[in-house]
Amino acid sequence: MLTPVVLLLAGAGALTNAFASETTHQLLLIPVMFLALYSLPVAWYKSRNYRLLVLTLAGLAGLISARFFHGNLEVILTTAGSLFLIAGHLISFKQCRGD
Repeated sequence: MLTPVVLLLAGAGALTNAFASETTHQLLLIPVMFLALYSLPVAWYKSRNYRLLVLTLAGLAGLISARFFHGNLEVILTTAGSLFLIAGHLISFKQCRGD
């Protein structure tokens, strides 16, 4: 629920310096990792969907590996990892709704 507010403030320039900090990226990675690793087994057990498993693990791998690079490669890995996690989330969400 707080994410839209944070994004709005970031877009307005209020949090630009905080989001540019390397420490902020490290701190954001921790809850993302724990939430994904906590929810993945539950979603996998319910669905047995390999796409969900592969996308989520690829997303986590991209976000974690991005920590070891800088510049364009870091941006590419972070973006790809985020998109993989989003895709995995959408698959899980659709299956939970029964679509």
